[in-house]
Parts: sequence; structure tokens; C-alpha cells
Amino acid sequence: MGVGRPGFLSLNPSPFISILVKMKKRHKQKLVILSIILFVMFNAPVLLLFNDADKIAGLPLIYTYIFAVWFASSVASFIIFRKFDE
Repeated sequence: MGVGRPGFLSLNPSPFISILVKMKKRHKQKLVILSIILFVMFNAPVLLLFNDADKIAGLPLIYTYIFAVWFASSVASFIIFRKFDE
């Protein structure tokens, strides 16, 4: 009943888990450090530093900060995973 199809009622781990199992320890450490940095950057006291009425490119400062941190973390994650494939 669909046991042979990947991703449908299969007992195989998800692709993300299998990637993490194959990663080198230094790549895992980089992802953990990135997670800790993101936790700090999205923490309430840090976010409140950017809660001003100022605007950048028509967006409030806090929105600009959130999108900039999100974009930078996406680029950093992409670089870490790209180096993993090499």
C-alpha cells in the first residue's frame, strides 16, 4: 500500500535528517552557531532597539531589521550547505 514510494508511509528518515547525519562536525557546528546568533538577534530586547518611527526605503526600521537578519541567515545557511556538497 505505497510502502515502496519514498515519502509516503515509508520508514526512511526525512531527507533533512539524512543530510545532517552525513555532515561533517564543523558544518554542524556552524549551523548551531548560526542558530544561537539568530536566537539572540530575534530576542525581544534586541528587537526593541529597532522599534523606532524611522523608516528605511518606506519600511519601518524594525521590519527592515527583521528582513535583513532573515536574508543574511538564509545566505549564511546556503553557503554552509553549499560547502557541504563540495
